[in-house]
Amino acid sequence: MDVDRASCAAECEPAAVAASRPAPPIGALDPLPGLVWAFAIDAAACEAVGQQDVERVLRSAGAGDDRSRWIWLHFDLADRRTGDTVIRLIGQARRGGLPVPPTSVVHAFLHLRNPPQLHVDGGNVHGTLADQVIDIDGAKDVSATLQVVVGARLLITGRRMHLLRAEAMRNLARDHRLGDRPARAFETLARMSIDEHSAALQDAARGIDEIEDRVLDDGGAGERGRLGRLRHSLVRTSRDLALLVRLHDRAHREMQRETGMADVSADAPGHAADRGVDFVSLLEHLHQVDGHCIALLDRARSLQEEISNQLTVQTNRQLYVLSILTAMLVPPTIVTGLLGMNTGGLPLTQDATGFWQALGWCLLASVAVLSVLAATGVIDTPDWRRWRLRRGGRGRVARSSRIGHLGAPSSEV
Repeated sequence: MDVDRASCAAECEPAAVAASRPAPPIGALDPLPGLVWAFAIDAAACEAVGQQDVERVLRSAGAGDDRSRWIWLHFDLADRRTGDTVIRLIGQARRGGLPVPPTSVVHAFLHLRNPPQLHVDGGNVHGTLADQVIDIDGAKDVSATLQVVVGARLLITGRRMHLLRAEAMRNLARDHRLGDRPARAFETLARMSIDEHSAALQDAARGIDEIEDRVLDDGGAGERGRLGRLRHSLVRTSRDLALLVRLHDRAHREMQRETGMADVSADAPGHAADRGVDFVSLLEHLHQVDGHCIALLDRARSLQEEISNQLTVQTNRQLYVLSILTAMLVPPTIVTGLLGMNTGGLPLTQDATGFWQALGWCLLASVAVLSVLAATGVIDTPDWRRWRLRRGGRGRVARSSRIGHLGAPSSEV
């Protein structure tokens, strides 16, 4: 009994000691709830910043002579504590001398709006963009929203689910390929979406080329389902591109009103890095891809009409054959109907060859109907003369080839 008590005390002692230790302070393990990652980027390097160092980096980013360093903060908007964290970090950035977005932009960032939209307020581009959801199995055919705020030296993004382009931008940041300004990073994000639509259009173009070859070979009737799926995909892509064109065009006009410049592209004379997002270049790229999508839609529509015409011709041909067969079978049906009446005085009832005579009448009736149809031009009569000429030409060619083979000099000694 004493041994059991001693062993129990030895086993329970670590648990009691652990329970008596003071608990870590609240927030020590998660000092910035809702913050997913942070990067400090400049011309020399791109540094991933831990949560314990984010506030220090924000306070020191505006100090010194290096004005090329900018910060990217990415948040999980599904966390209810994210709002307090965003306001807290923006306050630290303001104290550090970084230009921060106004309160209205921060409020719009924290309140998700499902329809995609882009606005310019105080030199900050902000809004909601559509992105593709990813999970452990890869990308899914489900879209979600990505909130963005693009400032002069501060990029803030947020999402509720894991998104494809956000993760791609994170990988670019690790490779120091995100750009020298938040505006360049936003352009990279926008071009990812455009490139995805362009790749989808390339796949659709290859599919349309294959269907077009089948249609030209008069075998496109079996491609109706595939062409329908391609048209549906193209229509969805066209809607997305049209929406992106509207969003970027509106943001471009708002930026022009704020800056008072007609052209804010990177190629404009006297361009400065702080002019913001190059919406002119993005719109040119979007119009190019949108034009490609419209051209593919026209091709798909033309192929759909061609397939419908082929199906109509095929149906007419089948109806034509059925009509000829019906015309051939109607007279024999009349003959058999007359001879099959259960009335007195029917011919051939006592004749031993009556069946064969009735069969001959049926055949003669069918031949008579075919002769009438051929005489009136309803059916085409075979051109026996052309057939004999073609057959004779083949015979002459075969004979001449045999004669040439026999008369050719031998190459063997």
